Formats: sequence, C-alpha cells, structure tokens
Amino acid sequence: CSGADTNIEKTIRPSDPSEQGAEVMDGKCIIVETNYRVYAYTDSVLQEEIMRLFAQILYKFPNMIIGVVTRDSIRTALIKGITASQIIAYLHMHAHPQAMLKTPVVPEVVTDQIIFWEQERSRIRAEPAVAYHDFQSEEALQQAHNEAEKPNPTQEDTEPESHLMYSNATENILVVGSKGDAHMREFIASSLAA
Repeated sequence: CSGADTNIEKTIRPSDPSEQGAEVMDGKCIIVETNYRVYAYTDSVLQEEIMRLFAQILYKFPNMIIGVVTRDSIRTALIKGITASQIIAYLHMHAHPQAMLKTPVVPEVVTDQIIFWEQERSRIRAEPAVAYHDFQSEEALQQAHNEAEKPNPTQEDTEPESHLMYSNATENILVVGSKGDAHMREFIASSLAA
C-alpha cells in the first residue's frame, strides 16, 4: 500500500507519506464497498495475487487495483481450499485506515454473501448408495431401517457410523451408503427372507 498518490487516493489518504498511518505502510490498503467492489491501494504484486484468489480483477493502475467479489471468484477460492472465514478475515486484517473508521469494516452484505456462497457448495453431496425396495411388509422395512441405522464400524481407524441415508415407509424404500451394502444384503437374506 505504498507508491505515488493519484487524485482518487488524495481524497482517501494524505499525499505526504510521513502523514500516513503505520497501518497503510503495513499492508492495510483494502476498501470493500456494498456493491462487492474491492479497492486495494497498493503496487504490491503479492497483494495483487492474493486478491486474485477471491476477486475478479477489473482494473489495475500503478498504485491501485480494483476488483469485484463474485460468486464465481468465491467458488474458485473455495475449490482451492480457501474458506469464507479466511477471505473475510483477510479483508478485515488488510482494511484501509479509512475503512476502519466504519462499522462494520467490511460491509455485512458482502460478508453474508461470501458465507452464503460457501454454504451453497455444501448443501448437497453425492455419495454412492444402494436402494432397497419392495419389502414384504412395513414391519420388514422397519427392521431393515433399524439395522441400517445402527452404528456399524466400517474401518478400525474411524468412528462407527450409520449407513442409513433415506427411508420412506409410504414409498417402501430404504437407501444405504455403498459401504453398508454388504452388511444389509446379509441382514436381509438372514433375517427377512420368507
């Protein structure tokens, strides 16, 4: 967050480097607006590359980078293993001294949306599964349901887990994870065979 001042910068920070706070010189150069725009008053290549991890760069000037936080830019960051809380913490830690005067430092609409985009990725997860249907009676389905719900150790190193994923008496169906398939086949053959 150093370098020559532009007309835009003069309105935000003093033109005399000796008047600038220590925060500006220590990488405190980011302003986030409610329109998801991110302004970084810096000529640091490192700051630019970090910003590229979670924001789409729109403009790059000698002492300023303008980007925008988008769903795609956040999804790209999440795929790379960067969490929403890390992005928000980075924006807070590197907030420009003028942004620090506002409460909240990073607009709530932006932080909430980043968190929402992260949660959006974990709503649904695909796992291999096996569906059992056409049970002879509701009692047979209930017995299979109870057996699938029991914690069954799949590996010695892990905690026992239930293999039940879905059960519906009206549809006469039971779905278990593929790891529990062999156990359920054995249970059905030995306990529920007519």
